[in-house]
Amino acid sequence: MTLRLGPLKLPWPGKNSHKDDSYWDFFINTPAADLANTVTEMIRNAPEGNVFPTRTELHTPEITSSHVKGMAEYFGAEMTGIARLTPADTRDGEFYPFAVICASGRKSAALGPALG
Repeated sequence: MTLRLGPLKLPWPGKNSHKDDSYWDFFINTPAADLANTVTEMIRNAPEGNVFPTRTELHTPEITSSHVKGMAEYFGAEMTGIARLTPADTRDGEFYPFAVICASGRKSAALGPALG
């Protein structure tokens, strides 16, 4: 018995890869039916402590920033920037060495202009 797979659709080959997807608008523009299943609730309810307590080797800053920018583009950001922060930028006792800023010009009929 031969296993036959239809055309494999990956979300990243082109900018408009979602234009033929009938579920895309519903998925993007409709709020979740159960807020407990949203990413923000999962993060809010996550236990305290390190996510990855074992440090891992990172690539050079240039390669790592290109990975971060690629992921931001995948999630719909049209512009992405990475800024170095100073200790003066400390909030609530936490210091983060970098900030990732993403912007999108998309608009949603139900929600108005998208946050970016």
